[in-house]
Amino acid sequence: MLEVSTHMERHALLAVVVLSLAAWPAAASETEVGILGGASLSKWRESNDRAAYGYRTGFTAGLWVRESLAPTVGLRMEALYSRKGSKIPSDPETITADYFEVPLALEIRLGSGRRVQPRVLLGGSWGLRHRVRSS
Repeated sequence: MLEVSTHMERHALLAVVVLSLAAWPAAASETEVGILGGASLSKWRESNDRAAYGYRTGFTAGLWVRESLAPTVGLRMEALYSRKGSKIPSDPETITADYFEVPLALEIRLGSGRRVQPRVLLGGSWGLRHRVRSS
């Protein structure tokens, strides 16, 4: 995971991601854009720590852009804000971590249904931890 040390660098990096998403559809021939959001379930884990951390409910929200490369194949990019973390069972403390994430994937549509259309996404994700706090 890439870590950015100063507050100003974080804002500059976020601006680059947002501007990239805004400029990408301008040159596109068949572009789809959407909003996504939902709940997430995460658990803190450290390789050398045997502590029993519990799951914490969080959320993810953001934008996605899909550029068609062929009728059933496209390139999909997302800009997401995610809240993750963990609960410590022996303590009332909760760890919360906020991330900016940018997944990039090749999207393959399976079938041609109008209501339900399964898709396969092949790719990776880049993330920037914005803030970690305990409460």
